[in-house]
Amino acid sequence: MTDQHVKNVIARFDVNKDDILTVEEVRPFYNELVVERPDLGLSKARCEAWFNTIDQDGDGKIDTAELKSYLAKIKYQG
Repeated sequence: MTDQHVKNVIARFDVNKDDILTVEEVRPFYNELVVERPDLGLSKARCEAWFNTIDQDGDGKIDTAELKSYLAKIKYQG
């Protein structure tokens, strides 16, 4: 997982272009994962819980480092 790969994911969903993702901004990405990666065991009703597991510092935002860590963990190919 390269930094550029992570930046591309953020750029796709970062509505206000502040280089971080809120739970509302990340919801479309989560919904893609629900469909494309059934091996992850995600369901549409659990976006907030999923978000909180990625938001390691609990600030209500997913930054580049947090997203990179998660994407590497799930071996995301995008």
